[in-house]
Amino acid sequence: MKRRQPPRLPEWLLGLLCREELLEEIMGDMCEYHELLSHQPAWKRHLLYWFHSFQFLRPRMIKKLPMGQNSSFFGLFTANLRMAFRSYSKNKLVSGLSLATLVFGVVCFQLVYAWIRNEQSMDDFHSKGDRIHLVVGKLNPDTDWNAFDVQRMFNINYGEIPHVEKSMVVHSYRPDEIKLVSKGMGHRGKALIVDSTFFDFFDFKLTRGDCDVLNDPQSIVITKSFANRVFGKEDPMGQVVDIKCDQTGTYKVAGLVENIPSNSSISFDFLVPRQSSRFWRRMPQNLILSDPFFDQATFDDDMAVAKAQSTRFPESVLSSFPLKSIYLDRSVEIPLFAKYGNRTNNQTMEGVALVLLLITLVSFVNLQTSLQLTLVRKIGVKYMIGASRFDVGLEIAVSRLIYLFAGGGLAFLLYQWLFPYYVGLLELDLDSTPSFDMMSMFTVMGGIVLVSWLVSFVQVYRLKTSQAIAGKLSLKIPRLQRILTTLQYAITILLLVATTVVFLQLGYMLNKDTGLHQHDIVQTDFFEMMPNQAQDSVAMEGMMRQHDYVLNQLNNHPGIRTVSQGTIPIDMAFESSWKIASDGNEYTPVYTMPADPHYDDLFGMELVEGRFFSDTLDSNNDNKLVINEAAKAYWGIDDISQVKLTTNTRSSNQVDYTIIGVVKDYHYQHLSHKIRPLILSFSIYRDTDLLVRVEEGHVDDVVVFLGDLYREVNPGGIFTYQTMEDKIDAQYAAEKRLSSIYLTFSIVALVLSSIGLFTFAFHETRRRTKEVGIRKVSGAGFEQVFWLLNLSFLKSVAVAFLLATPLVWYLMSMWLDNFAYRVELSWWIFAGVALVVLAVAMATVLWQTISLSKASPVESLRYE
Repeated sequence: MKRRQPPRLPEWLLGLLCREELLEEIMGDMCEYHELLSHQPAWKRHLLYWFHSFQFLRPRMIKKLPMGQNSSFFGLFTANLRMAFRSYSKNKLVSGLSLATLVFGVVCFQLVYAWIRNEQSMDDFHSKGDRIHLVVGKLNPDTDWNAFDVQRMFNINYGEIPHVEKSMVVHSYRPDEIKLVSKGMGHRGKALIVDSTFFDFFDFKLTRGDCDVLNDPQSIVITKSFANRVFGKEDPMGQVVDIKCDQTGTYKVAGLVENIPSNSSISFDFLVPRQSSRFWRRMPQNLILSDPFFDQATFDDDMAVAKAQSTRFPESVLSSFPLKSIYLDRSVEIPLFAKYGNRTNNQTMEGVALVLLLITLVSFVNLQTSLQLTLVRKIGVKYMIGASRFDVGLEIAVSRLIYLFAGGGLAFLLYQWLFPYYVGLLELDLDSTPSFDMMSMFTVMGGIVLVSWLVSFVQVYRLKTSQAIAGKLSLKIPRLQRILTTLQYAITILLLVATTVVFLQLGYMLNKDTGLHQHDIVQTDFFEMMPNQAQDSVAMEGMMRQHDYVLNQLNNHPGIRTVSQGTIPIDMAFESSWKIASDGNEYTPVYTMPADPHYDDLFGMELVEGRFFSDTLDSNNDNKLVINEAAKAYWGIDDISQVKLTTNTRSSNQVDYTIIGVVKDYHYQHLSHKIRPLILSFSIYRDTDLLVRVEEGHVDDVVVFLGDLYREVNPGGIFTYQTMEDKIDAQYAAEKRLSSIYLTFSIVALVLSSIGLFTFAFHETRRRTKEVGIRKVSGAGFEQVFWLLNLSFLKSVAVAFLLATPLVWYLMSMWLDNFAYRVELSWWIFAGVALVVLAVAMATVLWQTISLSKASPVESLRYE
């Protein structure tokens, strides 16, 4: 194995600065420390190695350097420190803006980077994460991949599949589907029903109990946060609780898990041993743990051989997805995963972080360059009395170190204060990591300070003494400043246009007519999951009576117009395989959604042919369907009475379904999709959520009534509800978050760019003060002075607009292409942004222009 070599630059600096008699011992210590870091990631190994090298830069370890006054390095450092503070005191405005730019820019960068780092490290804390796979399948080649109980459906023994070490079956129950009862009080939370091998797969940290805890079928494991919610200050270990869902049972708390980290795609409140009951209603998923020699193609072939022994679904295809790929690829959607990422959003955030870093760097370099220009004569005098370029370079380095340590401390404090607000405002799931955040900010800030030092040192190095005494530089710094400021504004314009387009698209989607009635509709979970009748027939009968009582109460309330059962039809359809019964073609995936006879009235669906489900003509789970116009066109159906549909996903036998009606198309998915074929089936469980359409103006009264009725039939339970407007808002949460991020950091970019422009104007105003005095003596007024000082600034903003416009047009056109229904990129969006940027730019430079134009010409002519 190739031996890792330590970074050379720290060793070179130590060799340059440290005393020769100590150098061998220092290098030996550095080599030993580097070996100790061999297990760390490369970025962390280099960072810690750099920090360790700084420990040797102490006064007694630094050698004497031959300099102008033959003073020690430490003595010169101290003298330069005093001079730096005097310079800051003399130039308070530029120094203060420099520090503010550095702190504000780095903090904003770190806030974005915290999100990026969390996304990039998703599920990395599982030591076996690269070997965990989700088993998936297609019931026919044309359907999408789905995660179902492959093991049970095809009678597969994973122990016989090569390179599979262990397997696990997981059922996921949402908080509205399961309840943990302690001392008569019900507490809802997400539960995973798992095999005893759970902790062999995942590294969720057990703070109490051991990894074999799930071997006991009467033991459960809960998270610390859920334990605090249920038991308060009591010790949760050994507490007896009841689980109520489609299964019931009594368990003992035998394990406590640390709160789920933010970089986990899997989340839960408690774990229940799967072997504690024979049947769990929720569709399970199969996970396998592979050995290091696992090959995906070989596994697929082995699964095909194993599947061939079963006669069910001969067209099906089986495979697996690595756990870590599912989060970003979103190749399947299952309740096991609490959240999913988005590669496009990740790339967008990386771009935002890079933009913030670039703007901060440019602004800080501009400010320090302007400050350096005011010190040209001072540098020339130092050269004349014998100072070397090294002396001047060290003076600049000391001044930058003050920015580094003062800015780093302030940035860390500001970051810690802003972080909770940032997470709450953007509704992000992030954990704070203070030590890493501090190191990261110091590293980024150090890079910015280093670049600014290099720019200043190059100016000093190329400076001739005669030019310095004359107050002139050989480098054309104003032109460089103009280029950098133009680049800043181009990036800012790009962000502002992107923000405007995202806001417009979000508003369009939230307000677009979906084809359904959207207002005054409330969804609430009134009923616990029906228990297994074979397990508890008495409880089953009691819940049936409760169901009838609740429906009777709701139908008799004067403020309620319609009562139905089901789900709000927003992103709740599932795919299943269908075809025309008499057709010899293959099955194709079509979206399906359950509905009851009152569903059409509740949502105001428009019937274009036939009829909807009826309480008198139809029964639950009848072989009857209602389709939308898109489905009718998809199958080319002319007369629905002459066509039947069939599916291979509802039973092992082929069953034909009669089409009884066609509803007008409506949007039941995100507006990035066009309306697709949809099948509605009368298939409702008694424990399905209640849907209530309220008479206009009575929502608050009905919600109070629902809460009282819920507590009547569920003593000790917690009433929750959701409106259709809330559901639509949640559907576009990603776009809302993206728009908030763009807006926040567009404002930051505009502020930092304005500081850069202020620097430009500040330097130009100082440089041309005497010229303005001469022109005013010659009769020039405010208008002439204004255009003299600001025309070049406005040209920079105009050039920035011309550079940014085609690029942002292209980028936002690509983004809008992801939506089937979208806003248009109108000219007024660009014109509006141009006016805003121009107004801010004018406000930035106008103050200095007014101050100089009002100054006495005599004072202007005296200015040096």
